[in-house]
Amino acid sequence: MLSVARALGVASRRGTTRIATQGTRGSVGLFNGRAKLHDLGKDPRDGSLSVFQTSLLGVFDSPKIDPNNPIDKRLLHFIKEFHSLSSKSAEQNLGQYECSFSDSGLGGLIFAIDVAKELKKMPELIALIQRKEVGIIMRHIGDISFAPYGNKTTPSLSKLAASLGIGMELLRIASGLSYIACNTASSMLMDGRSDALKALGFPTPLIQIINQSAEALYEKAMNRICLDPTGKAVMHIVVFATHHVANNMQVYQKVLHDLHKKTIWSGEKPELHVHACGPQSWVASIEEGKKPEVIEKLVVNDVREFLNILPAYVRANGKITVGLFCTHYPYVEGDMRKAFEIYPALSDVPMLSQGKIFAKPTADNLLNVLKNAPDRKEWLTHKAAEELLEGLLKIHSHVTGDPSATLQALDHIKLGDHVRQVINEPRLQTPNEV
Repeated sequence: MLSVARALGVASRRGTTRIATQGTRGSVGLFNGRAKLHDLGKDPRDGSLSVFQTSLLGVFDSPKIDPNNPIDKRLLHFIKEFHSLSSKSAEQNLGQYECSFSDSGLGGLIFAIDVAKELKKMPELIALIQRKEVGIIMRHIGDISFAPYGNKTTPSLSKLAASLGIGMELLRIASGLSYIACNTASSMLMDGRSDALKALGFPTPLIQIINQSAEALYEKAMNRICLDPTGKAVMHIVVFATHHVANNMQVYQKVLHDLHKKTIWSGEKPELHVHACGPQSWVASIEEGKKPEVIEKLVVNDVREFLNILPAYVRANGKITVGLFCTHYPYVEGDMRKAFEIYPALSDVPMLSQGKIFAKPTADNLLNVLKNAPDRKEWLTHKAAEELLEGLLKIHSHVTGDPSATLQALDHIKLGDHVRQVINEPRLQTPNEV
């Protein structure tokens, strides 16, 4: 395993992830002068223009953009620097497949780890790696210097989400698959909510994690119908999300009820009840790297308090389906289950996390790429392919905040082993606080 790790350039030292500082000079020069702004609209692979990229050019001349406004300045800066990152990605990673996951903090990293764990279980993937000359890069973009997004005003949040959305689309165009693994940002980019993007004439081309997450949860819940005390068929869905998504925007409640209205049932259509819980301090506790026992106590107390307000017959029959729809929450699933165990019927309720939901589309994309790649001159052994996959699925984390603080948080929450390196991305920061 050691030789494979060295061959892959895994940067670790006594079990601690190494910090790599990304250079910033040279790339910024690409954007000096209006004439060179047209480079922003080009696909780094072949120079072609898409509708998305043509729209991108209009941002710099839009009367809706004030370059002196800190949020607008942030938007322009993100477009420029993400394009630089995507161009570099396309240039350096020929023959590589990238999966990128962005968030305002560590949630996107937890999402990426969940996907990586599922990919490691796929024998077809290992078999193709034995034969193919394609590398896999898992990349996390954490906008930690502006986290959390959930406490921003709606106009600020809309443009922060737009910045992230545009940047991730540029990465997707350059080299692979991109997710905005942040439910707060995604909720702002949904149809009817992406005001900043719509004002600039943008489509929303990224994979929509909210709709697909809701569909997966609803499908699971269809097999867990029960009767209420009056004998009426009912379906109970529980969504754990951020306070902003669950309580302020009520995104999943609306999406699930819309989905229920559109779904045709062969028999009696049950009544849908959506129960949402939006804890205010879980994300901050994880981001700050608080000790696991502190986080456990907080989560257990909050979940038990929430369960006490569910109907008594639901607590007694256990017929609920749970969605962990903040990307931080899979980390505390074990703590949540301890709280659920106070009611025996709830001890084994299904809990869906978004990393597991999106492992399948990620795998489908990856398998398609591998199947069309050239064969190796000498095939790897099955063991070598497993070891290679293990190393390749270690995640590169790019953060806009202090990487040493990120490392400390990862060590406290015991996720550091999944990360190859934490890369400081000062290019993506602006001098103004949002």
